[in-house]
Amino acid sequence: MHAPVDALACLVPPLILQPLVENAIRHGVSAVSSARTVEVSATIDAEALRLIVRDDGPGMSAVTPSPGSGTGIRNTRERLAQLYGTRAKLRFDASPAGTTAVVELPRSTAPAEDDGAGES
Repeated sequence: MHAPVDALACLVPPLILQPLVENAIRHGVSAVSSARTVEVSATIDAEALRLIVRDDGPGMSAVTPSPGSGTGIRNTRERLAQLYGTRAKLRFDASPAGTTAVVELPRSTAPAEDDGAGES
């Protein structure tokens, strides 16, 4: 897992990565007998947070005739649309060297915690 410190303060819907990691394991790393990797990372810019799940398995197109169309992915797309409308995206890059899922969300951070020094 790799994420810059700034990304750790960003708000992310609960369990939004769970189906993506599950698919990376089920269709990526467990599809071959040799050791494989699932990597979860984040990148951030002024407007967006990108969450990336990458595996080095055989690639979605090798095991799925229509990549990104299963129930977990469909539910993830629907949740993103409900929460963010067109401001969120989910895309897949499949190759023989693995699959990358990218969730792009509007950048939003949690408010700073009150340090108790405020007015009463």
